[in-house]
Amino acid sequence: MIHGITITLLERAQNGVDEYGSPVYKETAVAVPGVLVGEPKTGELPSPLESAGRWVAYTLALPKGDAHSWEGNRVVLPEPFSGMYRVIGIPTAGIEQNIPLKWNKKVQVQRWVFGVNTADNLVLLAEDPGAHGIFDPAEETERPVSATLERIEMDSGMESGDHRLRETYVLALRAGGYRGEKLCVFRGRRCGVVGAEVYAEYTELRIREATVDA
Repeated sequence: MIHGITITLLERAQNGVDEYGSPVYKETAVAVPGVLVGEPKTGELPSPLESAGRWVAYTLALPKGDAHSWEGNRVVLPEPFSGMYRVIGIPTAGIEQNIPLKWNKKVQVQRWVFGVNTADNLVLLAEDPGAHGIFDPAEETERPVSATLERIEMDSGMESGDHRLRETYVLALRAGGYRGEKLCVFRGRRCGVVGAEVYAEYTELRIREATVDA
């Protein structure tokens, strides 16, 4: 008979904003029993671009009736899978009454690698309004920080009429590492900061390469 295991889901909920206007999230540990852990099938693997070169580690089968929020949250798996993981993508589910077993929903997880020898070169740029005149361009102060590339997402600018696919880099910084900057240089490319989420242990930063319209 098949039996699942109990894993820990870190459910996030917004808990205000910080001094720079970024949303602050609190994570609450929730025990989820009866979960199956298995290796993903070849067809379930994202491309190296989507996963930033870090493949799906496991597929989790969730028991029927599960109502937890999984998208983008972290999970802790017990032995023999010991470690912290992050849910990638969105859960897929089948109709409960059409599935004979106890599980009808699946999520995929990647190993959470923040701070594990995966530092990438990130320089945050802040304008110094007092260092230039009215008609002079603003000077920028460079602040190098250690960051971990979590994943790369492909987005389109359809909301602005731009249908080109563009890469959005999702980075993890140590708590307090982000101070509201709007520009940065990542791997030698000038980027704009398009979003930030603040957690107790880290800040998740979303950046996109700056483009110059012809």
